[in-house]
Amino acid sequence: MRSSNGETASSARAGATPAPAAWGERAHRWAPPRREGWEHLDDPDLPPAIRLRSVGEIVRANTLFGGTRAAVVEMDRVLDVVGAREVTLLDVGTGAGDIPRALRRRAARRGVTLRTVGLEWSDVLAARASAADFPTACASALAIPMRDRSVDIVFCSQLLHHFDGATAVAALREMHRVARHRVVVCDLRRSRVAAALIWLVAFPLRFHRFTRHDAVTSVRRGFTRRELAELVRHAGGSAIEAHRRLGFRVTATSSPRSAHGTRALGPLPTGKRMETVDERLVRVAPGHIFELARAVERWPERLAHYRWVRMLDRASDGGGTVEMAAWRDFGRARWPTWWVSEMTVDASRRAIRFRHVRGITRGMDVEWSFEPLPGGGGTRVRIVHVWDGPAWPLVGGVAARAIIGPVFIHAIASRTLAALAAAAEGAHA
Repeated sequence: MRSSNGETASSARAGATPAPAAWGERAHRWAPPRREGWEHLDDPDLPPAIRLRSVGEIVRANTLFGGTRAAVVEMDRVLDVVGAREVTLLDVGTGAGDIPRALRRRAARRGVTLRTVGLEWSDVLAARASAADFPTACASALAIPMRDRSVDIVFCSQLLHHFDGATAVAALREMHRVARHRVVVCDLRRSRVAAALIWLVAFPLRFHRFTRHDAVTSVRRGFTRRELAELVRHAGGSAIEAHRRLGFRVTATSSPRSAHGTRALGPLPTGKRMETVDERLVRVAPGHIFELARAVERWPERLAHYRWVRMLDRASDGGGTVEMAAWRDFGRARWPTWWVSEMTVDASRRAIRFRHVRGITRGMDVEWSFEPLPGGGGTRVRIVHVWDGPAWPLVGGVAARAIIGPVFIHAIASRTLAALAAAAEGAHA
């Protein structure tokens, strides 16, 4: 029920990408079928006074019924992954700008400077947001006037349900084009209970009759978690995480791909609270050990401490989203570890990058480098882990430096490096 970009099903251009096959189908036995509908906020001729009042009432609903909370919770997860102290964010369909303001406050409490800009179809709302010291461009979500990979995060809250399937996919593709690290979608979870509740509470809250109508219609046009994840996947997102949130909300985060299908990862961050370095001289040429290291799906065949490695999706560079599980041995006792990473392979400079996106080490960056020794004497293989630690108040950084880094990360990485070195040297003995 947030301000939309005014492009409904009829605005999909000829030849637009078709919607996913499962679009609108019942993905859960308790979810009613998705219904298309018309909302007053989608009307370009809606009087400005009513538009401003309705958006103000939506801000109240976001605060009271979970919209703001869902966005803030998702932002916490994304900031862990991005791992920078200064982050740029574009909010698509920003309305009154209440969501990015809440995100800025949350980021500041984490010591992160969040620089935000809005995109809004309604010139009235764009002007109001800009006047309130929140820079906002008046433009369409289907043609975002920004360069590729020009902002760290693209945020979209309670906008996507305004579109039909094909147009939603087109908008999501634009968001992935602009984003450098993450696209975040927050929306309504379809439910008969939610539709009834918002209708009932709208009267004591003295919402305008247009807002009451739009609120119920928005819920009926909402998504199940599975539908939202499928839309994002169909739009080219990778490393997708979708969640049900309190207040009948659903969220999804995803990573963009470059034009060649690889992850858009920046340089290895510096200045983190934890840094571990493991290195080893391997008596083979760089290309040999590099090929063994990049073949992560075969690690369990060569590394006894790995439980499994699974490629959840694959990029054209040979990387992708990879799930890993390993044992940390303590004598006869074994401690299971598990994580999911975005893997990028740079064959031109023989480097492998991992960014942990799930698990206790979410937000960690890892780089494997392979330096040839002078005279063809072998290869110096180096693994660097950098991380600020888990998002545990007061103790997260201490736990990373004192326990997780030396006891788990170093132990597993050094064993991995030793086993791969032995495999490489044995194959070329």
